[in-house]
Amino acid sequence: MQKIEQEKFQHQIKILFLGDTDTGKTTLLLKYVTGKFDPSQTTIGVDFKYKSVGYQGKMIRIQIWDTAGQERYRSINQTQFKNANCFFFFYDITNQKPFEEVLRLLNDVEQLASPDVIKILIGNKIDLNSNRKVSYDKGKQFAQENRLEFFETSVLQDRILEDPINYVLEQFLKQKELEQKQNIQKNQINVALSNQIVPMLNKKTKQFDQILKIILLGDNGIGKSSLYQKYCFQTIISTTPTIGVDCYDKIVEFQGKKLKIILWDTSGQEAFMPIVQPHCNNANSVFFIYNITSKDTFQGIIKWINLAKKSASRNTINVLIGNKIDLNSSRQVSSTEGQQLAQDLKLKFYETSARYDNPLEDPINYVLEQFLKLNEKQQIQSNQKTVQIENRNQSLSCNC
Repeated sequence: MQKIEQEKFQHQIKILFLGDTDTGKTTLLLKYVTGKFDPSQTTIGVDFKYKSVGYQGKMIRIQIWDTAGQERYRSINQTQFKNANCFFFFYDITNQKPFEEVLRLLNDVEQLASPDVIKILIGNKIDLNSNRKVSYDKGKQFAQENRLEFFETSVLQDRILEDPINYVLEQFLKQKELEQKQNIQKNQINVALSNQIVPMLNKKTKQFDQILKIILLGDNGIGKSSLYQKYCFQTIISTTPTIGVDCYDKIVEFQGKKLKIILWDTSGQEAFMPIVQPHCNNANSVFFIYNITSKDTFQGIIKWINLAKKSASRNTINVLIGNKIDLNSSRQVSSTEGQQLAQDLKLKFYETSARYDNPLEDPINYVLEQFLKLNEKQQIQSNQKTVQIENRNQSLSCNC
């Protein structure tokens, strides 16, 4: 299988090539990815290759799985159906019975794959038009009857798979846009409910004295979820990136008080920024996190600070955290650089690693201390204001 290199992309899409033996799947894939024509290659079981393309201003990594057409590999092929975004069903236009295998494969996909996958029928080898057994109209009719998009191609063409893949990318991005809108709507409801419920809990419950809301912000892949899980559950449960937001509450004792910490983990993908931003509202603290082995995530901190400023209050306790110091040999951001940025932005600075037993203990203890000091100061100011009002009222009463 092809080695995957590290590169930046905003989305990844998984496409499966399905079809009978000798329909030309492997040759088309190699030509599309490498630009080379090699009809001698055959697939045993499954193989995959990837290609990054720019489409509608986004960088998308296309992961294409090529499957063997022999019956004995059927069960192996089906293991790849999970999480596929699209299926290409290939047939040979010179074959007199082209659709028997397509129907069987289509039945497998409908039983095992997600119901909203994109399905495309492709008639291959149109360079052999003189031997054509399946007309264009017949292929299109079969596609319409089975609710498939339809294309024809040949490995000898310049644009062998660009048209069907561009169609897939367009549909994929439309799905993502719809999902994002739905997530934003759900999030707005959750934020509204949270803003109503949290004050109610603070007033009615006797299990803790106050509630503290902390938000974790930073780019994708910097380890926010690992830090979040290690603090909340003392172990890393999953390395799957957070989609939108997630939260967990934990009651701690600090300076003789019981405080309920609600820790919010957020997605680092820019597509979810509209979902993340409202959660900065009413936050007592924001942790801006970067990966010390990635200069880009360090430079990206500014955009997260600007995002938080749109919703957070001026009393929010802001902390800058450099993560993954267990990878010190790969460090791209020095401690001095982190300290300097924190000083320039008036943030408290820490470095940590999810491999530590309690990686967020020091920054959270700092926040708790500042939170209680702020509350004490506000209480004193409130008491002074009350005394001033009472004195003024007494003075007015005496004058009467």
